[in-house]
Amino acid sequence: MKAWLLILMLTAGVIIGIAGCDTAMGKEGPARTNQAKDLFAQFGWSMVGDPVESSDTLPADFKLRSGQFPWRVYLDLSSDVGLDFSPLAGARVKTLRFRVQDSQGDRLKEIRNGHLLWGVALLDQEQKVVGAWLTYTDEQGNFEPGIPGYSLRAKSLEQVSGLTWREYSQKYSDKE
Repeated sequence: MKAWLLILMLTAGVIIGIAGCDTAMGKEGPARTNQAKDLFAQFGWSMVGDPVESSDTLPADFKLRSGQFPWRVYLDLSSDVGLDFSPLAGARVKTLRFRVQDSQGDRLKEIRNGHLLWGVALLDQEQKVVGAWLTYTDEQGNFEPGIPGYSLRAKSLEQVSGLTWREYSQKYSDKE
């Protein structure tokens, strides 16, 4: 009987503790997820499931470098919807990645060559969304080289920049 009562008390304590805990993303988690969700909804995208969070350091400059994450591309795609994160060069940022669905039809396929369409929101130190774009990733939301990105308006880099990939890469590549 005492063992059963002890188990009951421990279980109640765990349940109360879990209920009082913040999410894995901290107290700001729901607020920043809602901010990203609202932004994507403005452009006709709905969030599917919970976001995957990571931390990244933006480059000191936004040059394209072989073998490195193409931050320059995502800066330009974000700028298409009025988000410019270039002032955060060299800063630590949070990245929220989540599956999205097109609530306005089929502007972009949800699955392309075995990759899933994900939305990405970039957050500054104050947890404000400062960048956002769409891309295709593996099932866990991991970025893969050579997969194109799109603005939240479902525009390609060529449509946003007015440049072919060759022209764009020549313009923004680190030529050193």
